[in-house]
Amino acid sequence: MLGRRKSTLNVDADDVLARPLEIDGRGKKTAHTYAPSRFVSEPEAKADHIIKRELAEAMERLFRTSKICNASYGLPSKGWTRLERK
Repeated sequence: MLGRRKSTLNVDADDVLARPLEIDGRGKKTAHTYAPSRFVSEPEAKADHIIKRELAEAMERLFRTSKICNASYGLPSKGWTRLERK
């Protein structure tokens, strides 16, 4: 039963993170622009009781499977990035 719950959480966390919101890059884990910190307050994450650690793991899985990437935007001299779906 726990295995089924874990796989459901993985899918839910992946879905929450893969939504096309413009969040600045991966950043530091304590930064206000760190995606899991931003997404943990989303209604979908709250409804499914997804915590920041699960979102961080989901983000890493999505990077490893090339489903999301850091994309540059703005002035090149600023070096700003945000998460985007591939």
